[in-house]
Amino acid sequence: MKDNKVIITQNILNYIKSKFTFDLIPEEGSIWEIKKITSYPNVYGGFPVVELENKKGEWLRIPKSLLN
Repeated sequence: MKDNKVIITQNILNYIKSKFTFDLIPEEGSIWEIKKITSYPNVYGGFPVVELENKKGEWLRIPKSLLN
């Protein structure tokens, strides 16, 4: 993570591919902007999540722990 940008790594892709709820599979190395970091009580066990958006307006929501 650099500033408010995230570069999609193999680790993030592995997580996304392991879930059945993702309609969008980003390309490795693509750059996404962090829109917000929040926590949803009923999503991901209440752990912090990062909402990402690309230049096309597509979005992803992934656990913040994937960015560390």
